[in-house]
Amino acid sequence: MTIRNCLIIFVFIIAVKPTKAQLCQGSLGDPVVNITFGSGPNPGPSPKFPTNYGFVTNDCPNDGYYTIRNSTTSCFGDSWHSLTKDHTGDANGYFMLVNASVFPGTFYVDTIRGLCPSTTFEFASWVVNVLKTTACNSAGITPDLTFTIETTDGLTKLQTFNTGPIQADASPQWKQYGFFFKTPVGISDIVIRIVNNAPGGCGNDLALDDITFRPCGPLVNASIVNNNATTSVNSCVGDTTAFKFSATVSAGYTAPSYQWQLSTDNGITWKDIPGAVNSSYTRQPTGAGNYQYRLAVSEAGNINISTCRVASNALTVVVNANPVTSAVNDGPKCSGAAIALTATGGTNYTWTGPNNFTATGQTVSINNTVASGKYYVLVTNSNSCKNIDSTVVALYDNPVTKFSSSVPACENGPVQFTDQSTTATGQTITKYNWDFGDGSVDVTVNPAHIFSPAKTYAVTLITSTDKACSDTLVQQVLIHDLPVPDFILPEVCLSDPFAAFTNASAIADNSEAQFNYLWNFGDANATSGNPNISTQKNPQHSYTSIGVYNVQLTVTSKDGCVNNITKPFTVNGALPLANFTVDNTANLCSNQDITITDHSSVNFGSITKVEIYWDYQNDPANKVTDEFPANGKKYSYRYADFGNPATKDFVIKYIAYSGINCVNETQQTITLKASPLAQFSAMNAVCEGITPFTITQAREINGISGTGIFSGSGVSANGLFNPQAAGNGVHSIVYTYTADNGCKDATAQSILVYPQPTVNAGPDRTLLEGGFITIDATATGNNITYLWTPNTAIENNLVITPKVNPVDDITYTLTVKSADNCISKDDVFIKVLKTPLIPNAFSPNGDGINDTWIINYLDSYPGVTVQVYNRYGQVVYRSVGYSKAWDGTFNGTPLPVGTYYYIIDRKVAAPKLSGWVAILR
Repeated sequence: MTIRNCLIIFVFIIAVKPTKAQLCQGSLGDPVVNITFGSGPNPGPSPKFPTNYGFVTNDCPNDGYYTIRNSTTSCFGDSWHSLTKDHTGDANGYFMLVNASVFPGTFYVDTIRGLCPSTTFEFASWVVNVLKTTACNSAGITPDLTFTIETTDGLTKLQTFNTGPIQADASPQWKQYGFFFKTPVGISDIVIRIVNNAPGGCGNDLALDDITFRPCGPLVNASIVNNNATTSVNSCVGDTTAFKFSATVSAGYTAPSYQWQLSTDNGITWKDIPGAVNSSYTRQPTGAGNYQYRLAVSEAGNINISTCRVASNALTVVVNANPVTSAVNDGPKCSGAAIALTATGGTNYTWTGPNNFTATGQTVSINNTVASGKYYVLVTNSNSCKNIDSTVVALYDNPVTKFSSSVPACENGPVQFTDQSTTATGQTITKYNWDFGDGSVDVTVNPAHIFSPAKTYAVTLITSTDKACSDTLVQQVLIHDLPVPDFILPEVCLSDPFAAFTNASAIADNSEAQFNYLWNFGDANATSGNPNISTQKNPQHSYTSIGVYNVQLTVTSKDGCVNNITKPFTVNGALPLANFTVDNTANLCSNQDITITDHSSVNFGSITKVEIYWDYQNDPANKVTDEFPANGKKYSYRYADFGNPATKDFVIKYIAYSGINCVNETQQTITLKASPLAQFSAMNAVCEGITPFTITQAREINGISGTGIFSGSGVSANGLFNPQAAGNGVHSIVYTYTADNGCKDATAQSILVYPQPTVNAGPDRTLLEGGFITIDATATGNNITYLWTPNTAIENNLVITPKVNPVDDITYTLTVKSADNCISKDDVFIKVLKTPLIPNAFSPNGDGINDTWIINYLDSYPGVTVQVYNRYGQVVYRSVGYSKAWDGTFNGTPLPVGTYYYIIDRKVAAPKLSGWVAILR
């Protein structure tokens, strides 16, 4: 389609009445002619066109041109449909794309050869209108084609068919047009002519594809006997079923002939089956494949001419291959292990095996396998074809683990373990893994292990063979308590008749009553009458000489567990000597501990006991006994404190023992001095900011002369306490009183210092008369309150930042009080700047009256500037500040009488003052 300038063309069209498409209603033969226009990347021009149609290679031919393409895209402003494949759906298949000539006429002519004479044929072709419905303002010209079959000399028209207008569609729609014709007797070549009855212009654009000529004959209907009238059947390789095919042929042939055909390429090519020349055929079993069968029919005598026969529908026999099956297992494994069976080649799997084993699935598991054997799998593929395979499962015997342990088994003693495991013939135990139940392990064959504490342990032995098979045994091993031997050594000297040993042995299970004892006294001088050995629980033995002996006790428990202990035992000499010294004898105060030091001795061995009587004369029952004395050991005692009389005497008696019957004593008199008693009463809490004061609550109450001093935070020795130096918080003050006799007493008392609130009334301020300001004060403290004084010209004197508007200079005092009643104060001065009173005349004549320009209140403005101008704008007076009034001169020369003008800048947030002043004489 092309759009040209306006051109009036008179076209005379011969009307052809359109006819409905008449396709074959019977059976068709294979195409005698099938014009597909080819496929591939480089199509060329069709040789069938008249010379008035030109060939182009692009996708979009203009009027009077055609192309052979496999696609057309975005032609003429996208007014054509985009075709991406031929009518069969082949993206590489070509079709003829025609943009009709301006004038109607023939655009396709072809001579068809090799048809069967006196035979009915179906002519058919596929056509699509490529114009979009919206193109040409939805008024595009529609193609209108006439197909004519004529003899090669052009004298006889065998058939004519008109398509009528081929309407545009919203999307490209391929449509097939066709009709019947019969070849005359003896005629096998004909001419096909296609005429486009519509003119060119906007529209009349089409594509043509797959022009076919096929024999058309009676309806041949083939089916598979006893297959529910279906046309396909599936079987598997090995199936012996012989399928029978049968066909019916409708009227049309006088004497029909038959030939069954076979296709193994999905109907692309067909081969005659030798001897299969009846209306029925029995198929014999074959190998795997896709087989199609049909019956070819023609008039008698033409059956061997392919262009003269028609064919039935195809019957399909699919012989499916049986699954190629492989069955395996992940063995060999050890008895009792899980073995996985796996098969491939299908979609369904059914397993059977020893011990009535059954399972389904591609991979199945035999749990706790106990027997070797062959397992079978029936495999079914997606076509229901089956195959059987098998796999042999092999098992190794597990070892039998066994062990024993030695007795008695006692804590902290070695327990010997002995392996007694066995395994099947041909296997060897290669690994031993012991777990003693206490976190310890071993890998030796016969280990020994020490257990602690005594209890029952789960001892585990895992044995493994060279086939990686293993067995586990857990055995409870009771570990008995080990006795804990012990005894108390007697304290004896050579003069004592015997040494009595006291058993103190114990055991955790409390079975001491069943102990067996064996004592060895270590006495080389023992005799038969005084033996060195005893089996008593608490034996006695007489020693005949001083010295150190090794005494051993061996204890055996009821479970046979044995333990012993050896202790050195001393037979002391018979001559002890009691002796002690008193520490600090020159300054013994009644309120302090009295300390003595032991210096007792014996001619051999050690002192075994001392007894101390602290006040033997007045209180002989007051005794202290030490069973474990030592030379240099100290003992302390505090007597009752007294403040009167000045001194008291006490007798200390000291007794030393080296055995039961070996004893010696001594005594000393000591003098204690009276001690002072300090008293310190409670003190009230104070504020941190108060003046230092003297503490008066401390004194000595026994009446002993001496001197007292103070110590602690913020306090001097004479008792002057400074709260500011101490700081806020609780402080401990200690009062120490030293008597003239050197004895001391001290006591302490706490004092609480409250924090002092802080206050800052802020910087001094200035205020214009009649105005107000907010005082910027700050304060901190414990729940503080505020009070401003005096309560004059102040909005609220109980807040920290009040608004004030005094009329005169004033000093405000801020008093801050904390919840602890601690008070702080600060002042702020407010300077009130009053409006200056400016006179408008003065007389500087030296009479002492109004000789200067006095401006009341102006000198209170710091930094004020005053400028005076004459009537010419000249500055005749200027000052910063106004501490000295202007005298009416300029540079020392009196100014003439007249009017002068002033500007006063007060340098505050107030407007400048201006006006005039007159100098009078």
